[in-house]
Amino acid sequence: MNKWTGIWQQCGGAVVLMALAALPVDAQVVQPWEERGFVTVSGGVQPTGQTHVSTGDFALYGETGTFDATLKTGSGGIFDVSAGARIWQNALVALSYTLYSDTVDTVVNAMVPDPLLANAFAASSVNVGGLEHREQAVHISLGYMVPAVGVSNLRLMLHVGPTVFMLDKDVISGVTVPAGTQTIDGATTESVSGTALGVHIGADAQYMITRQFGAGLLLRWAGGSVDVPQIDGGEVEVGGLSIAGGLRYSF
Repeated sequence: MNKWTGIWQQCGGAVVLMALAALPVDAQVVQPWEERGFVTVSGGVQPTGQTHVSTGDFALYGETGTFDATLKTGSGGIFDVSAGARIWQNALVALSYTLYSDTVDTVVNAMVPDPLLANAFAASSVNVGGLEHREQAVHISLGYMVPAVGVSNLRLMLHVGPTVFMLDKDVISGVTVPAGTQTIDGATTESVSGTALGVHIGADAQYMITRQFGAGLLLRWAGGSVDVPQIDGGEVEVGGLSIAGGLRYSF
């Protein structure tokens, strides 16, 4: 929890600094945002990953063996699309969708029972690749459009609200041991899924080349945790910092 709090504070501080930079000297006079709504399409990166440990046990030779595997996601590409509408003056509501995925390789470590002797376990390992990790997120935002000082075509959209995460993840569900040996020669996998409610905060700096079309840079942090019993600790942390840029359209 302390880690999420620290990340929240860091990203929140960055968003506040961006907002202060965009505000007019007289903060009580904010230029009106005249468009009715917007659509954004962005591509970018989620630069931070998470580390999870998949654990389990198996019955063999009348005893119980155990296994574990570290599943570490890394930096990966994201796709983000958003649409919103002005509800009052510069205030707005928006709905966004983000997709992040990664492929994980891991080493499965096991303690394998002896076929003849009791309590004579042996360590064995096997490499496993191609484990999929896929996160989808729906962000529901309340926001505010802040025109930049002295640059008529530049504005900053601040947004915050709840996020619904949908996780699909491959985990290690078992190991295969050739008969009469203490060596694992493979592992079985299982695809698990779950949903969770989290939060997000972000900012989108937009430069409008024409009245309708422009380009933008998105900075958003979102976080939550999905219950996954096959993972040590029983949950998978999802989300993180997103940095993306792309097309901005206003109407």
